[in-house]
Amino acid sequence: MPSPLRRRAWAIIYEEEWLNMQTMYRNKMNITAIARRVGLDRKTVRKYIMAGSDQPKYSPRPQKPSVLDPFKDHVKHRLEEYDLSSVRLLEELQSMGYTGGYTILKDFTRPLKKSKAVQAVCRYETASGMQAQVDWGNAGPLEMDGGAGRAYAFVMVLGYSRAKYLEYTLDTTTVTFIRCHLNGFAYYGGYPKEILYDNTKNVVLKRALKSTDSKWNPLFKDFFTTSRSLRVSAGPIGHRRMEKPNP
Repeated sequence: MPSPLRRRAWAIIYEEEWLNMQTMYRNKMNITAIARRVGLDRKTVRKYIMAGSDQPKYSPRPQKPSVLDPFKDHVKHRLEEYDLSSVRLLEELQSMGYTGGYTILKDFTRPLKKSKAVQAVCRYETASGMQAQVDWGNAGPLEMDGGAGRAYAFVMVLGYSRAKYLEYTLDTTTVTFIRCHLNGFAYYGGYPKEILYDNTKNVVLKRALKSTDSKWNPLFKDFFTTSRSLRVSAGPIGHRRMEKPNP
């Protein structure tokens, strides 16, 4: 009588199942009957019965290479230094030749960020109107006009009051970046003397050891040099400050 189990052409044979097959064979049950009883292919049953006392052993399957593999050490190193967003890391990796997507990077960084120990920090107080911090955030996937897209969040936070301005956008272009600044300044009723930025190409296209040697984004340079009192700090937030270059 056929077994109600679906016959498997391949299987992982556990110790109990292997012992049962050996017992049935010693009790003069033929291989076809054993295969029906356990729901395995006859070739599989014959293979493990003929193995005698050698219990089947398995080695883990090798993992398929990932497009992210060459960049994983860089991501780990960056996250050990700074709490960077996946959007910012994606920009860095793309400039290094990464051709993968956002999701695979996000999945890789999630456990790294969770396992990172919370470190005590010395709070840096700033005077009122002195400083703000600006960064992009990922707001998740978005359906629009029958297609798939992604929403982003522009965030500006004042250093003294921690007052926050948030604006959602459909892109992270420099034109949008500048427009969000103007909207934020209008919201606050003014602008701070200094703004700190993360490693964003909206501000610096190529960072150098000396700030004066860095290659600034020309659109953003035109924007912030219109104010003689505004200073810009480009790099991991809180890491260093840069005076605005001469126009």
